Amino acid sequence: MKIFGYDKTTNESELLEMREVTFRANPDTLRAIAEFLNKSAELIEGHRENFGHLHLQDEWSGWKEGCPDVIVSL
Repeated sequence: MKIFGYDKTTNESELLEMREVTFRANPDTLRAIAEFLNKSAELIEGHRENFGHLHLQDEWSGWKEGCPDVIVSL
């Protein structure tokens, strides 16, 4: 597993490999992220050869503008 992200303090678009990830969120948001990750895993298992990536912001009705996105890719 690798984790990537963008630096929020700059406008650079270089994807950086991260050493760790921390979620600071309420229980409902953590459950939504967990559900998204589980759904992503199921899609990868069933369609690995056609799986590109998924965005939490596209899958979760609770996502709001300004919230960070979570992206799952292979």
